[in-house]
Amino acid sequence: MRSLFVDFNAFFASVEQQERPELRGRPVAVGPYDHDSTCVIASSQEARKFGIKCGTNIGEAKRMCPGLVVVGATPQLYKAYHEALREIAQGVLPEEKVHSIDEMSYRLIGDECRPATARALATQIKSEIHRRIGPYVTCSIGIAPNTFLAKIATEIEKPNGLVVLEPGDLPGRVSELKLTDLCGINTRMARRLNAAMIFTVKDLYGASSKDLRLAFGSIMGERWWYLLRGQEVTSKEEEPKSLSHSHVLPPELRND
Repeated sequence: MRSLFVDFNAFFASVEQQERPELRGRPVAVGPYDHDSTCVIASSQEARKFGIKCGTNIGEAKRMCPGLVVVGATPQLYKAYHEALREIAQGVLPEEKVHSIDEMSYRLIGDECRPATARALATQIKSEIHRRIGPYVTCSIGIAPNTFLAKIATEIEKPNGLVVLEPGDLPGRVSELKLTDLCGINTRMARRLNAAMIFTVKDLYGASSKDLRLAFGSIMGERWWYLLRGQEVTSKEEEPKSLSHSHVLPPELRND
């Protein structure tokens, strides 16, 4: 084991539930603001049971779940929680990389690489978050030979999971996942893979590195062949080429 990956569950919605007791146990959707024309940017575990997820139209979400509570996003609050959670996790393991506001990875070295030790460290991170932040902000943690597989491991048990993927577990433990559960495969890429007769994660493992390069249409497919087998594949860090920022105006403020 060389990598531990932390993925916070329904992060924006769970932060809102931790901050506001009246939202706990209720289906919650976070949006830019409460208007039917906008989209959900995060949904609580209770809301997900109704099929409400990121990107669902707010009006449609209300029809799917009549008891849905829609709250406006509070970015500064999420940032504050992000920093607090990073501090807690770094008290257990040195941080390797922040992947997003709700995803971080940690490099395991020496005795930490032993599955039992890595699992104990993951349990400690979860325990410290529960003690210092509260019970409503939870995370799924994956432990694996590389960061790529550790992230995949977080998808196996949600919410609040802890999965250790050892080389002998592959591809069995991940074969039940959908292609689109793997980071880097969206619906468009899934269609490309389907055209190459790759329909499942098991098919992905069965393809050769050459087949994957052709299916992905780039060297990335060959990289995936190695990543799926637990090998580290270094890539050149690129400077961001763009920075985006958006505002959503309510209908009463819009004009032609």
